[in-house]
Amino acid sequence: MIVASTVFSLNRVASAQDVPRYIYLGDHEGMPVLFDTESQSGTTCKIYIGNGKKMTEITLQASCNESRLFIINYALYGVDNNRLKLVSQDTKVEEVEFNPKTILGAPMVAVCKKIGASGW
Repeated sequence: MIVASTVFSLNRVASAQDVPRYIYLGDHEGMPVLFDTESQSGTTCKIYIGNGKKMTEITLQASCNESRLFIINYALYGVDNNRLKLVSQDTKVEEVEFNPKTILGAPMVAVCKKIGASGW
């Protein structure tokens, strides 16, 4: 729970558009999942999953025009002296099924709308 507390408290300040930095997407196996709204760069964004004393960071790449979604980076962090420390990382690109009602699909909808992609 230390990691979840760290992630939740990282930044709750609203941006100029009054959008919180982290948006709670739901739970994955009982752990909170957060969408980092400030991590968006083009069609790339990050989500975080708290997992006890570990945290998973998943970097997603959306292909809005094709409604395709890819995981392009998967990093696992642990807590060492109350600081996050990279434990492992995988940069193998993996396509995941896009479903706007899932934890991975919801950020894609937000990203595609934000960039003004056609049909979103």
